[in-house]
Amino acid sequence: MKKINVFLYFYKNKNIKNIVDMLNKTSSKNVNIFFDIYDQDNENKVNQYINLKNVRYNHIFWDKMFGISYYRNRSLDNEFDYFLEIKNINFIKENWDKELIDIHEDNILYSGKNKIDMNFLFTDKKNSLFLKDLYNLKYYGQDILLLYLTYKNKLNIKNINESFVSFNTDTILSSDYIPYSLYHNYNKTISLIKSDLEFVSYCNSNNIDLSSYKLKGGQVDDLNYFEFKYNIDYKESEKFKNTIKTLKIEKVE
Repeated sequence: MKKINVFLYFYKNKNIKNIVDMLNKTSSKNVNIFFDIYDQDNENKVNQYINLKNVRYNHIFWDKMFGISYYRNRSLDNEFDYFLEIKNINFIKENWDKELIDIHEDNILYSGKNKIDMNFLFTDKKNSLFLKDLYNLKYYGQDILLLYLTYKNKLNIKNINESFVSFNTDTILSSDYIPYSLYHNYNKTISLIKSDLEFVSYCNSNNIDLSSYKLKGGQVDDLNYFEFKYNIDYKESEKFKNTIKTLKIEKVE
């Protein structure tokens, strides 16, 4: 049985369980579907998924600064035949899993209604590896970088029919506070892409408007930092008849 890895990352979204239930209910039941959930929120909702054997729930504290690409790359390391990234859906067609597999062709990335729509991405294991190259971006710029990567690697894009799936607004865009910059590395990425004149010519020939990707003023990049965990080891010292505490710092990968 073929396996689809469904990657779901949300920031402060209370509707994740409903999305999983919808995808489970409307599936063909003839495909192995695995949900890899990354839920960045104050509340840990792991108890909602205890009875769902095809779900791995990952709670992320609300103040972590890694962004979606970091967690996508974790999910891409899973074992699967097909990879589906999907956002805040409110509808999806019956038997969506079987239909996606049936229409799949080699060297094709399936996207939503736009040329590259980060709300919906579907491809096979081999081609999913291109998504790992989005790792420097946390939100904005992913779409045009992915288009650039597909162009450079001769990967074709097909858009799914609008009647196949529909979406609500991504909750991250309606949040009062986000602990990281949505434009992290955006300026560097856009400058690099626009410096490739062959790609610019390709976009002009295909009615892709690069002018909408404008550089942002001010400091848009997050400061680079490492997350550490602290382990305190207690060692009994016979010589001094007291307890010595040693601090061990380990970088978290």
